[in-house]
Amino acid sequence: VQETADIDAVLLKRYQSLCGALLYTATNTRPDVAYAVGMHCRAMGRPTEELYESALRILYYLWWTRHLGLRYEGDELDLYGMSDSDWATKHSTTGWVFMYSQACISWGSKKQNSVALSSCEAEIMALSEASKEGVYLDRFLVEVGLPASSTVELATDNTGARDLAYNPEHHD
Repeated sequence: VQETADIDAVLLKRYQSLCGALLYTATNTRPDVAYAVGMHCRAMGRPTEELYESALRILYYLWWTRHLGLRYEGDELDLYGMSDSDWATKHSTTGWVFMYSQACISWGSKKQNSVALSSCEAEIMALSEASKEGVYLDRFLVEVGLPASSTVELATDNTGARDLAYNPEHHD
């Protein structure tokens, strides 16, 4: 563990500046790097040369894929979302994305608040977070004058979680 006095001030400023720029990019136009940038942001207080080099690799990736980005085109598709989780021995990671008219309008990734005992449980927690975002987005779209969706479709890649969600024995 580095002591506070051992941290190079120049490296700290360069790393924090680079992470800030990458975070802005990941938040606004390139969600494909959001996970990697988020992991780098966890170390903003104690960067190393290896972390700085790794953050530069994200920047190189953005340069070589600069033709990619979010595209917004008009369409009559309803709001729908997708959810996934990465089950870990401690806190799993939740991720979701919501699309409206073929445009990605909301996405997120975060560590889960509690420890999941199985991949199915981690997926259920991810679906719960994504469903909150789906309800918010549906209400927001109605508030700005767009037609309400009859239902917001939410997809998952875990059959066990899907079966558990639709099983009436687990719900009042």
